[in-house]
Amino acid sequence: TVLEVGDYDRRHGAVTGGLTDRQFEAVETATRLGYYAVPRGASLADVADELGIATGTASELLRRAEAHLMNRLVTSASG
Repeated sequence: TVLEVGDYDRRHGAVTGGLTDRQFEAVETATRLGYYAVPRGASLADVADELGIATGTASELLRRAEAHLMNRLVTSASG
């Protein structure tokens, strides 16, 4: 039985659910630019430039998103 038809929004997944649109955009941009690659392919300043925001704002968005994601990851893995 189909209960609903609509656009799928991947931010509502088991781990990413709860991120704000801006946090998700920051993480997505950082990932695309290589900020999380080893070795790192982009700096925080690169992420901020791509988003058109201050470096401090980019840092805050990523830190809050990372804290949320790590909490969700650990919580879902432990039970």
